[in-house]
Amino acid sequence: MGFPYHSLIIDSSPSHFSKAISLCLSSREGDRQAVISKLEKLWTTQANSRRVLPCLSVRSGLDLYLQAQAYPHGSEVIMTAVNIQDVAQIIRHHELRVIPVDIAINTLGPTEKDLVKVITRKTVAILVAHLFGRWVDICPILAVANKYGLHVIEDCAEGFCGFSHLGHTSSDISLFSFGTIKYSTSFGGSIAKVRDVQIWKKMEAIQSQYPIQTNQTYLKKVLKYLLLYTLCYTWPIPHASQALYQVGFDPKELFVKHIRGFAQESLIDMIRQQPSPALLSTMLYTHTTFNPEAFSVSRAKGEYFLSRLKGVIIPVGMDVEVNNHWLFPVIVKNAEETVKHLNIFGVSAYTGSTQLALIEGDYAPRRPTHQGDATYNVSSAKGIDKAAYSNTTELSNTNKAGSSTSLVTGAAYKTDSTQVTNSTCFKKCRTQSSDLEIYSETSPASAKDARMNLQFLTRNRGNRGSHFKSHCFHDHPTPEARYLMDHVIYLPVNKWVPFRHLDKMATICSKVMMHDKQVFLQRSYNGWSDIRDKRVVVRSWQNSKL
Repeated sequence: MGFPYHSLIIDSSPSHFSKAISLCLSSREGDRQAVISKLEKLWTTQANSRRVLPCLSVRSGLDLYLQAQAYPHGSEVIMTAVNIQDVAQIIRHHELRVIPVDIAINTLGPTEKDLVKVITRKTVAILVAHLFGRWVDICPILAVANKYGLHVIEDCAEGFCGFSHLGHTSSDISLFSFGTIKYSTSFGGSIAKVRDVQIWKKMEAIQSQYPIQTNQTYLKKVLKYLLLYTLCYTWPIPHASQALYQVGFDPKELFVKHIRGFAQESLIDMIRQQPSPALLSTMLYTHTTFNPEAFSVSRAKGEYFLSRLKGVIIPVGMDVEVNNHWLFPVIVKNAEETVKHLNIFGVSAYTGSTQLALIEGDYAPRRPTHQGDATYNVSSAKGIDKAAYSNTTELSNTNKAGSSTSLVTGAAYKTDSTQVTNSTCFKKCRTQSSDLEIYSETSPASAKDARMNLQFLTRNRGNRGSHFKSHCFHDHPTPEARYLMDHVIYLPVNKWVPFRHLDKMATICSKVMMHDKQVFLQRSYNGWSDIRDKRVVVRSWQNSKL
């Protein structure tokens, strides 16, 4: 019997569904302006007085903004390299070029150097996504944008955490989503915070010409999600997910399939609608009843789970200042194998929890990512503190509170203020025309493990994509984002998981990941043999005394 929890949740309740259904039956078009005025008042704070525009979706808000700006055709929009493909499709629909910029795994933001490198005379805007409920430090990005006269678009679709964080006041637009799997879901809808009053007026005027989504259409969505909610969270169905997985059926696939927002082939037509009166009223109800204390439970449980697996897992985006743990992504060596092993033991890990993907650029001609022979030095990479490495026989890496080491190469993350000292071996690997310098974590004086790390970073990744060596840093414009998407899995850590189950899942994750050598630590576990198939896994698990 597995744990009845998933990496994605519908952040709702039976009473919330009941209220949404009643609003579908009672809301009228004549109520629209009054509801919008209340939403504007709620979303306008003394600290953030930018204008407010409720939309059908974040996609709708972005499309409206690009229409209002009317950038010249062929202009370039820089995007942080991980986002949903719909965002890139909308930008291209306006005959603009998409130029991705790499992000650091530990900060989820670009460096100033990488950002400046992709700016050209055709660049008009920078779009930054706050991923997984983690808020990127946008101040350096705003400084670069101000220097070069660029607009900044904040994609906060995954970042809502109450009314204390409404986007940076200097961003030209911040977009918040309340779709099915988002925190404080309204089963659709979004809020745009717009800095320029004239642009806001243009967006409002354009949206007023759109057809209005009917209450009946919105009601069908609510009822569909109510069915999904019932299947996912009503006993005994969630507890049977392990048995279903054993016979080859993964319930997560069904769930993810039915929460997709818009069909690709009709995306533009579908997003160019005004939100229905019922959707607006549901958003108002959800936002006025938002409870910061209840919301903080997700953050507390995420931090607790991290503390249980300190040094065992490689979390994503842990150097950000605000982390809401909307998702719980971690980096592993082989995503598909790790997910399979965790699912065998009832931990509902997943690789395809969201529509996030690596964004490919519209290069014409393809721009080089480096000048001359490319050299990527991990010691100068994003999130690496050169001073943290001392010049000894084996470079000694001492993490102080709040610091982090290279997440690309699998170094450990420290989650509290306790000082941790690891020995790190330095190796150098020549790949094609570039020198790729790799820092890899090992136990003290373990050259064998250093070689193992090096082999892991340079060998074929199997059927998940091209191997690291042939797609080396100089050969791909966004290497760290690519690495993230190839090696990320999502663990079922959220506010609905009891602490006792978090403890059990932490033990399982530790066993599986340590065995699969996701993190290269020298430890042995009683009776834990190689995982080659399900029979060996179960036998090994029974022999290892939890």
